Amino acid sequence: MRFINPKTDLAFKKIFGSDASHEILIDFLDSLLYASRGIIADLEIIIQHARDLTAIPTEFANVAPLRCAFDLANTAQLTQEEEEELEKREIFIHDQRNAIIKAMKQGIEQGIEQGVQAEKIAIARNLLDVLDDATISAKTGMAEEEAASLRGNSG
Repeated sequence: MRFINPKTDLAFKKIFGSDASHEILIDFLDSLLYASRGIIADLEIIIQHARDLTAIPTEFANVAPLRCAFDLANTAQLTQEEEEELEKREIFIHDQRNAIIKAMKQGIEQGIEQGVQAEKIAIARNLLDVLDDATISAKTGMAEEEAASLRGNSG
């Protein structure tokens, strides 16, 4: 058995960067940095709601690296241009997330539509030997020409 060196960015991402290893990363960082006090898990919740904060949460105020990070993240220390750029990036991320959601919904709708069409074709094929093209068309909702083409006598 050989293990990859987690000191390289590629290996670190491979080990800790997937959704499956999310909890492992949190536990690893928490034990490494904060003696397993649960600070990283708490910090993750704080990050999700950072825009709503108006002060440093008390449980982080005495943790020097986190206090420093909060000080750096304070929008009062940003220039007008930096604030505008930050807002543009957040809007971009939000737009990209919505575009992905929309594309997924469209893909699902398209898949359902294709499934319905495939079912109509399957039903029509089962009816070819007992019904005429007009009746198949009426019962499946497909065009009469489609039913005829399934039969092989379009024209």
